[in-house]
Amino acid sequence: MKKLLLLSLSLFAGLTQAQYVTTVNQFPDPRVTDAVIADQHFNLFISDFNGTSVYKRDPSGTLSVFASGFDSPNGLAFDSQENLFVVDFGGSAIYKVSY
Repeated sequence: MKKLLLLSLSLFAGLTQAQYVTTVNQFPDPRVTDAVIADQHFNLFISDFNGTSVYKRDPSGTLSVFASGFDSPNGLAFDSQENLFVVDFGGSAIYKVSY
């Protein structure tokens, strides 16, 4: 039984795949240095790890400051109520930003 379990785990482990993540900056604006996430209205929210702001790019392409005052913002996520969560790397905090 032990051998069957080990064999099953070995086969299952061979079927799983690792996820590779990379950051690609295709925006011409140098302030876009980290995370990019879209909301349900097709707005892009972009964090500037080298700065203090999170930017919003609307569907027409206009880039504006959405929230600022962070110390190296990088991780971005939305919840089901469209609140944006910002990981502030330098500030060692997670902020909830509503709009």
